Amino acid sequence: MKKVAILVAFMCAFIAPTFAQNDAVAAPLTNEKVVGKSDRRANLKQASKELNLSAEQKTKMKEIGQSFKGKMMAIKSDAALSKDQRKIQVGEVAKGHEAEIKAVLSPEQFTKWQEMKSIRRDKMKQYHGKKGAAKSDEDGQ
Repeated sequence: MKKVAILVAFMCAFIAPTFAQNDAVAAPLTNEKVVGKSDRRANLKQASKELNLSAEQKTKMKEIGQSFKGKMMAIKSDAALSKDQRKIQVGEVAKGHEAEIKAVLSPEQFTKWQEMKSIRRDKMKQYHGKKGAAKSDEDGQ
């Protein structure tokens, strides 16, 4: 009986910290996702202010963004597409997206938007490290 109690105590001593570590690791990941969404909203508001968008432009930009997101989700979820086909379609959608934005913004606003886009791309390269930067450079972006 004494041996069983020691064995149970020994097992609890090693199993309990394992579960505690899993919770500690999972918690920051969940918090980062929530922060990421609020950061995106803040970035959109900041971009709107920096570009000095009118109410009509804000509405059109929101519609363009939602349409773009829907098209990208459709491409990503289409299992019938090969990796190369997917890449081609994403490129076409991105070009169309940029053309729609150019039609809504003034030339000055569009230039500023492109600068902001370039800054975001550079930040993403830094965030993803050399592997992400090399991949983007290969894509010609």
